[in-house]
Amino acid sequence: MREYEAWQSVQQQIDTLPPPPPPEQPGLEDVDVAARLARYQSQWAVVAMRKGIQNAIATHPEWTIDIGPDGPRWQPTPPEHSSEQPPEPEPDVSTVLHRVKNASSQGEGSANATHSPISSQLQADAERCRIDIPMLQAEWELAASPPGNAVDVMRQAG
Repeated sequence: MREYEAWQSVQQQIDTLPPPPPPEQPGLEDVDVAARLARYQSQWAVVAMRKGIQNAIATHPEWTIDIGPDGPRWQPTPPEHSSEQPPEPEPDVSTVLHRVKNASSQGEGSANATHSPISSQLQADAERCRIDIPMLQAEWELAASPPGNAVDVMRQAG
């Protein structure tokens, strides 16, 4: 009975408190359109949110966003107005890793070992994703080497 009375007194104190204020939200005009597009693209996977995203985009044609087959995207600009390209999205880590692996496998078959198949764009994307290409290639070579290889023995020795 004492526990119930203690619980009831706490509940009475809580009931007299005013409701918490709503969280502060930035004004719509303060939000960057590119950030809004990225958020809508990430939320597009949630089917229940699609109708709201479609309504928001339809309400604001000045954002130059439309709904494509894969979700929200920049509106295609007519060729006569294509002086400015939309910003390139940040590279995805898994995509960059896949591109590095493809470039590395193409470079192994070439006779010229000094030629690097890693393009400057791929190098820049890897740096943005914090991927160390030489270390990654060394790990792949170690994984592909037969057991007992000198590199494998050195790695096991520590």
